[in-house]
Order: sequence, then C-alpha cells, then structure tokens
Amino acid sequence: MRVFPPLPPAVAALHEAPPDTSVHGDVKAKRVLGGAVALVIQFIFGRKKKSSSPSDHVIPTVPRIKMEPGSTYLLPTDKPDMAFKIFTKEVSNGASGMIITRLHPGEVKARFSVGSSPIHWLSRAFTKESMSPTNLGAVAEQIEGFVSKNNNPLVLLDGIEYLIVQNDLQKVVRFISSVRDSVALHSARMVIPFNMQSVDESGRALISRDLHVIKWND
Repeated sequence: MRVFPPLPPAVAALHEAPPDTSVHGDVKAKRVLGGAVALVIQFIFGRKKKSSSPSDHVIPTVPRIKMEPGSTYLLPTDKPDMAFKIFTKEVSNGASGMIITRLHPGEVKARFSVGSSPIHWLSRAFTKESMSPTNLGAVAEQIEGFVSKNNNPLVLLDGIEYLIVQNDLQKVVRFISSVRDSVALHSARMVIPFNMQSVDESGRALISRDLHVIKWND
C-alpha cells in the first residue's frame, strides 16, 4: 500500500477549522480548498528543481606534479584528456613532445594544443601516421629514437588498453619496461594514461610496477 507524506499545513488546517455555513464562508472555503489542492499537487509530484550552482559542475584541473627527468608517470583514468592537458602544459613550457595514441591525429589536433609535436596513431590502418599495435618493437624504437635525439623530450603514450587487446598483458608489460628504461637512460619524461579497471588486480600491479602513479580526482 502506498504511504503518502504528511499533508502541508494549509491542508491540515482545513480539518481543524469549524465549518462556516454563510455565503461568505462558502466562497472563502472554496478559495482555501482551491489553494490547498494546488499545494497538494505540488507537494506530491515534486517542487520546482533548484538551479544548479557552479559547484555542481566541477571541472578537473591539471594535477600539480613536477615531472622529473628520467621518470615515467602513470595517470589512472578512463579517458586520455587529462594526460593531453599535462602534455600540452609541458610543451608550452619548452618540452619537446611526441604523441603515440589511439586517437586519430586529426582529432588530437582539433581538441588539444599540441603544436608541431609529431603524432603516431596506433592503428591497423595503412597511413603514414599509423603504427601497427602488434609491432611493439617498432613502437619502442620510435620512442628510443625520439628521446635520444631531442632536448627535454616528453612522450605521451596513450592506448595501453588497446595494446593489451592486440597483444597480451605480459608482452605489453615488457614493452612498458623497455620504453621506461629508454626514458630513464636519456633523462626524458613520459606520461601514460591508463584505465586501471581494464585489467584485474594482478594486471594493475604489473602495469604500475616501477612507474610513478599520479594521484588525482578523475
């Protein structure tokens, strides 16, 4: 059985006031009853929604981190946007950047201020910008070549989830370990966005091993 909430005070007052049999009282009663009915409808079916305040829409800010030379950072997130923001901030401050991503280069340029940073697309498509997701050796060589030839190099490596699907977890873990060593050897920096929920607990431990995990509110 449906249980209704307590009646509004205006309606409850109808049950407490003595009846008025005069014409004036009849008109007055009708006005009160009409107002009470409106209150009941509003009370049962909901009040007008409050307008949202700025605090209802929290826009994540770029994590305040100091990216040390020779270090690789893991950013737990289900979208790469924040990693791109970190990347563009560092590039604007003088870093030489390179991007390896699952996003099409056209989309990257349209959404983020990456400047002239080279973009390599992890895809099976045959284009001059694409890199095969199953040829992890070639991807590692691309990163090694970039960090060894540029000053203050920074690499954004996006699409680890895709690489795991196209290969297997153990191969990708070895690949990450290899490129992490290249970054350390050449005093470069690298940021890797990764959805931690895409693998189980043991997989998360393997992926994050030897990486600096960035703690932030996604």
